[in-house]
Amino acid sequence: MIKPQQNDKPATIGFLLLQDFSMLAFTACVEPIQMANQLSGETLYQWQVIGVSKTPVKASNGILFTPECTVDDEIDVDAVFVCAGHRAQLQADPHVVNWLCQIATRGIVLGAVSSGAYLLAKAQTLGDVSCTAHWKYVHSIQKAFPALAIRPGLFKTNGRRYTSAGGTTGLDMFLNEIGSAHGASLALGVADQFNCGHIRVSTDRQRELQTRRITHLQPKLAKAIVLMEKSISAPQPIDVIARRLHLPTKKLNDLFSYYVNCSAKRYYLQLRLEHARKLLRDSSESVAFIAADCGFASASHFGRRYKARYGHSPRHERAVCNRPGSGQSACTPAGIDPQVDANRFALPRSAT
Repeated sequence: MIKPQQNDKPATIGFLLLQDFSMLAFTACVEPIQMANQLSGETLYQWQVIGVSKTPVKASNGILFTPECTVDDEIDVDAVFVCAGHRAQLQADPHVVNWLCQIATRGIVLGAVSSGAYLLAKAQTLGDVSCTAHWKYVHSIQKAFPALAIRPGLFKTNGRRYTSAGGTTGLDMFLNEIGSAHGASLALGVADQFNCGHIRVSTDRQRELQTRRITHLQPKLAKAIVLMEKSISAPQPIDVIARRLHLPTKKLNDLFSYYVNCSAKRYYLQLRLEHARKLLRDSSESVAFIAADCGFASASHFGRRYKARYGHSPRHERAVCNRPGSGQSACTPAGIDPQVDANRFALPRSAT
């Protein structure tokens, strides 16, 4: 629970915004505590925007935020949440990491949203407590910190460490926080203001709707996709996956063809290329390293597959997304090719 240092004072939360942070993930944390103040008629929470410097911080949608203070200032807060986006690994400079270490030694609550858990791990502030991050960053964070107890789920609160998966999950995290600190009635009232049908709990899974749809319609297909997602670096042959599911290979391919409109092999390749595309944009790893990390035999093989999928080379992808002022918005959203993936992201068909 985030407690004020003095009982008669509001809890003060600092949000460290890093360039290209997710605005949705940030506002999903701020809006519920603002509404808690409004509904209660009291100032239960205060918040402030922290920057690495006084330079305005650009959200992923291009909107600029001017920090009220910086990591070089003396700040009086009860909690600090790191709000990061698709380039967290490139923003974990020693100055920010050291500052987070200092914050931790003061006993201040530390939190992160979306990919912010990477910086908390880099600062060695998570220890052995379980944490979470947005599903598309989990693999790369776990790769960088093998001992990290990163878990699926919408958010994790463990003592003085809070992490959420980004998107709208900050709303759920802070609704639970408001309920713990100020009662379920207030939390439900805040949820109602946002037309939130129910308050999700930390153990709810990310991508729940898509997973639930596929699992309900065809649980074997859902299990096959999970096996593929868990073995991006060392792809398993399709017949091996089929045997693990006690299915004939043809039956597994038929399921993929019917529900997601492509073969199992093609779907698996798309998963690996999507992950590679994210790494090209979000990390500084070499193309050769990324090729190996995504299960390709060589950088040249990876390059051919990548160009066939996206129409340009991996190096071009990185050059475009790292161009000054480009940001994520300058590129097609990671992993989504409208021509190829139109059926993949549609509601699966019911069996006939």
